[in-house]
Amino acid sequence: MSKKAVLYARVSGDDSKYATSGIDSQLKDCRKYAQAKGYEIVGEYFETPDKATSGADWLPELERILSAARQRPLPFDVLIVREVDRLARNRFKQMAVENDLQAQGVNVEYAIGQYADTAEGRLLKGLMSEFAEYEREKIKQRTTRGKLRSAQAGNVTVGGSIAPYGYNIAEVGGKRVLVINEVEAAVVRLIFDLYVNQRVSLHKVIDYLGAHNVPKPAKAANHKKRTKLAQWSMGTVRGILTNETYIGRWYYRKTKRVKQPDGRYKNVPRPRNEWVLIEVPAIVDTAVFEAVQARREANKRQMGKNRKHMYLLGGMAVCGRCGHGVSGTGGGKYYTCNARHSPKKYGFKCDAPRHKAHEVDAAVWGWVRGILLDPDRLQSELVKLQTEQTQAQRPLIGMIAANEKKLQDLTSQRQRIIKAYRVDALTLDEFAQEKTAIDKQVSELIAAIESLQAELEPHILTPEKIESIEIMAADVRAGLADVDNDPAAQREILRMLDTAVTVHAGELDIVCTVGEGRLPENNITLDCSGAVSCQSAPDYARH
Repeated sequence: MSKKAVLYARVSGDDSKYATSGIDSQLKDCRKYAQAKGYEIVGEYFETPDKATSGADWLPELERILSAARQRPLPFDVLIVREVDRLARNRFKQMAVENDLQAQGVNVEYAIGQYADTAEGRLLKGLMSEFAEYEREKIKQRTTRGKLRSAQAGNVTVGGSIAPYGYNIAEVGGKRVLVINEVEAAVVRLIFDLYVNQRVSLHKVIDYLGAHNVPKPAKAANHKKRTKLAQWSMGTVRGILTNETYIGRWYYRKTKRVKQPDGRYKNVPRPRNEWVLIEVPAIVDTAVFEAVQARREANKRQMGKNRKHMYLLGGMAVCGRCGHGVSGTGGGKYYTCNARHSPKKYGFKCDAPRHKAHEVDAAVWGWVRGILLDPDRLQSELVKLQTEQTQAQRPLIGMIAANEKKLQDLTSQRQRIIKAYRVDALTLDEFAQEKTAIDKQVSELIAAIESLQAELEPHILTPEKIESIEIMAADVRAGLADVDNDPAAQREILRMLDTAVTVHAGELDIVCTVGEGRLPENNITLDCSGAVSCQSAPDYARH
């Protein structure tokens, strides 16, 4: 009976521009290899390149393969990948995936490059994987250095041909530079003038631009169909008022890509001393720009002084009708959908009703409080969440377990060769060669396990997190009266539990670390002693 095989392909940002690295090309080579080996192809998996998975090692189709390999009877015997670096971007993840599949009875074979299951074969595969990783890093470094040299030479680097609003990209003297777009520059000067000289608020600036039919910045290709009356937003106006480009200072390398625990990359700010300055034509005077920043700072200080009302759910609630955030309004009386409170900012007015803040706050705190006061229920909810998270992360947990088992086997193997050497069953040269090879595998396995554990930790309730929640709950029970009369303490507890509330008309959906529930917003009352009590209300289990 022929073996059943599945194929896997992926591309990354480093190689997607090369035709031979494309998905179709990889799958074609894998099919050819399977046909030559006489395998029956029972499935083809490939990652769809997009922003959400760009740069990540942990990808959805790879997860599907690992999940399928745990089914019984085993749905396939062989995973075929064109090259070692197509399975994962680094050798530790590639090795971890292989070990996990092998533990389930699935072999990994490569269409280009055959590696025997011997010390020499494993060494060659490891070298090829390391070389591929090294070559990718060298390509990145060369690309980065080339962009940096170009910027240092005075070339402006922006996405495609999209210049900052107020400018166009042009070739002048062999350099890529910014030149002023006078029509747009007039709008930039108007915005600065309204804000600084006429002391108009950001909302009023937006009103003025809309009333005078000033078109919103829309240079990107996907914005070509926007109408002339497209709404300006707070973010757009604020971005213009804080952009140093308008005083002649354009910077390169303001951010850098940093890999996150889940394998994806995120742009984070660089220290200012690492920025590369390129001088460009100024649109506004430095004095005007500095006046804008001074006013903004003064507004921030004044805003802090004016915060007379503490909203328990500030930053934790969203509107159940439109999905936008919910903010406190009415001098502490209401929670209102932001798209209802500031329709011009969002481009529409949400028709969700306002909600009495004291009822919503009492309902949410009373629900969470009820769980914290019941140790058995708290323990049950934490165990339930752990179980769900463990189920969701089964492929990753399985990889860790498979690699830990492999590590145990290598440790035992190392002890056996040490014993063999001691009884003269191995020469010194044989002992040194075998032990060196095992030590290298052990080192790589430990690094792979640590990498996988770091990837898992943000997505699972750790024992340390559980302990901190249990300690906090015990503190609440011990000082109940104080917490019930301290909204700030309640807010910190809700934040610690990662609370999120969706406000519907007459109902609240609550999701937090210790459970999920739906309840009427007025199901909490205060008795005359100030203690919170819950009236009967549906309390649905976590779903």
